[in-house]
Amino acid sequence: MTRERDDIRQGSSVRGAIDLAVVAHQLCVLEGVEAPVDEGINPPRGLPKDYTEVMLNATLVALSGRIHLDDTAVDTPESVLLEIWQEYFHLRPAIAEPG
Repeated sequence: MTRERDDIRQGSSVRGAIDLAVVAHQLCVLEGVEAPVDEGINPPRGLPKDYTEVMLNATLVALSGRIHLDDTAVDTPESVLLEIWQEYFHLRPAIAEPG
């Protein structure tokens, strides 16, 4: 999602995604949060709140230095990442499924 926004000049690389996964795993271990493995969960719907909060922290830690905003952007990398996180974990699950 960092590569699709107009206010981001350079999005995160694959290494950023790897770092995000590593940081998220380590934060889950440190905070005692179990990553959801239930096959009935259709991410991002139904994820535990403590897990989504760990994902926000991991996103900010792993990616805030890996994205470069457009010169005209008035936001910070952290605020842009927060918007992306909110879109994925809050707005997408709120959208009604077709049919």
